[in-house]
Amino acid sequence: MKGPVLVTSASSVVGEYVVKDLSARGTPVRAMVFDLERKDERRLPNVELVWGDLRDEDAVRAAMQDVDKVYLATPLAKDMLDITKREVMEAERAEVRSVVRQSFFGAEQGVTMAHRLHRECERVVQSSIMDHTILRPNLLMQGFSRYFAGPIKEKGELRRPVGQGRTSHIDAFDVGRAAAFVLDGNWHNGRKYCLTGPKALSDEDVAKELSSRLGKEVRAVDADPEETYAALLQRTGDDWKAKAMLQVLQMERASLLSPVTNDLKALTGSGPRSFAQFLNDNLTSFQEQA
Repeated sequence: MKGPVLVTSASSVVGEYVVKDLSARGTPVRAMVFDLERKDERRLPNVELVWGDLRDEDAVRAAMQDVDKVYLATPLAKDMLDITKREVMEAERAEVRSVVRQSFFGAEQGVTMAHRLHRECERVVQSSIMDHTILRPNLLMQGFSRYFAGPIKEKGELRRPVGQGRTSHIDAFDVGRAAAFVLDGNWHNGRKYCLTGPKALSDEDVAKELSSRLGKEVRAVDADPEETYAALLQRTGDDWKAKAMLQVLQMERASLLSPVTNDLKALTGSGPRSFAQFLNDNLTSFQEQA
């Protein structure tokens, strides 16, 4: 009998979609989460919840036992490479057969701290004894709601230091279904897939869509980088992460994350959701609470 699929960082925005999709497919899942919030929402059919910190060697070792495949996602952090090495080592010890690594669009270019770290993590996976597939999603549409929704609600302003830059943001929903597709038996050993949304959007495009859906004017504001850094630091509580995210925003400003690929459709048979479709499920994130 096959073992379950272990989904690390299962409470992350992508991890939750991976778990939900695998559950709907009837695939046994072991979902590793760090926080206990919304635990009842995560009790899905075919899903075993385990709690543990990816920095805890014993917790990772226990989660890997009797697992067939692993969705290996790690938080953007200064020690991400160490976390990845630990996960791969424990997976090999547990005789896990296959791993899908969640990386980052353009990782091979090594332009930012985040890109360089993701590429090093890819190399760790590629040099392991396990079969592997690497997914390189572009920036998530959920980034707008997680980090920039405050000023939209309060002042009708989308404040990011990206000017007229364009980015082919992707909905985490699509990353999750791509991962579940591979993990459910549609194996593509040694392949890399660069996942993007259907088109490259400027912040003005995003603001227009938000204006239409919210029923109020939302303006795109080319924010000062220092202001954005301060806001990211307050949101994350992590100086290194705030600086790493600011570097990625500078890539957006130069439209270096604007290419659009067909990889999602080539992999799953259907293309990515639009920003308008993303808002169908996430509009409340940008609305003022009554």
